[in-house]
Amino acid sequence: MCLTNSGAWIPTVSGRGLITSFPSREGQVMWLRAVTMPETTPRLRSSHMSTKTNSRVSRHIYCAHKYLVRKGQSQSDPGQFKKQLYDIWFRLYHRDRSGGEDSCGFEHVFVGETKFDREIMGLHNWIQFYLQEKHNHIDYKGYKAREGKDTPDEDDHVLNLQFSWKGLVKPIGGSFIGVSPEFEVALFTIIFLMSTEKRTSVVVKVDEYALELVVYRHRGSIGTSYPTLLSSNHRDL
Repeated sequence: MCLTNSGAWIPTVSGRGLITSFPSREGQVMWLRAVTMPETTPRLRSSHMSTKTNSRVSRHIYCAHKYLVRKGQSQSDPGQFKKQLYDIWFRLYHRDRSGGEDSCGFEHVFVGETKFDREIMGLHNWIQFYLQEKHNHIDYKGYKAREGKDTPDEDDHVLNLQFSWKGLVKPIGGSFIGVSPEFEVALFTIIFLMSTEKRTSVVVKVDEYALELVVYRHRGSIGTSYPTLLSSNHRDL
């Protein structure tokens, strides 16, 4: 673990999992893992994000909650944390001052929006991309990943995509590939809560990739969040 010249943390990677980390003010590191980590933890007690003994809770959300409590950014009470997540991701707000409260962070990032029927906004989730393409609503134009590759494969976990949707073209849009929505919610919630800046950018290295993880704040909610592929060492896994 080390710091780059820009002050970004460079974490290592274990196995084939997608792992990233964030430093605390005390220099400790929070790890979040996708792909190899089991998605749910069965039979978590009520103090661990559940009011039912047999509920299944996302391990990513569980880990994020514990980390944020330690850093003083969230309450230990599960109900309060659920409300905090709701305000960050699902509370409606207006993007256009002349419009009504018709948008939220989750819709923007995981579903996608259009602006005045002229611009694609958001849609940074690979599952929504897959579903929209399956129904012929998205026309995939191309991607940027490792050099010398014509198509993505199972080793590509972050792509910069170009596509058309609802008759509009998005020139470039960053997306994780193969991770769960819970992982992305946990990851970007931590970035959001660990900063008060309107735009927060964290540069990390994951596997062979150098990534920029970006979160825009819309008052007390997420305006948008996405990964951007900065570079790759082109090493075969």
